[in-house]
Amino acid sequence: MTAMVDGFHGDPRRTTVLFFQHCGGAGSRIADDATAFAHRYAIGNMMAVVAWPIGDKDASAHIEAARAYWKTLEPFTRGFYVNDMAREVTAKDINENYRGNYQRLVALKTKYDPTNLFRLNANVTPMKA
Repeated sequence: MTAMVDGFHGDPRRTTVLFFQHCGGAGSRIADDATAFAHRYAIGNMMAVVAWPIGDKDASAHIEAARAYWKTLEPFTRGFYVNDMAREVTAKDINENYRGNYQRLVALKTKYDPTNLFRLNANVTPMKA
């Protein structure tokens, strides 16, 4: 709780939102390796979002503020939901986030999308022929 409050630095020129999405329930009763999503233990999904007026010339300062805020929160997280990932996430981060499921995803991607047509978000790159 302290990180959420102490890490927050308001600015009247932007909106900053920290929200939580409930996880668990029936989804937590599925084995970690039954699907690609390997974080069945999670009780919540946390996300920090910032917004500022269109045309604000100081967009980079707002983006940096969001990154700095997240840096104070990230030590309290384990993994991420791939549809909510930051732009800075690397292929290595994505691989590690899928935990033991990544190689199975690569095999499926190689079989069903060998040309990597569907490659947005947390792309899983098919094996080269």
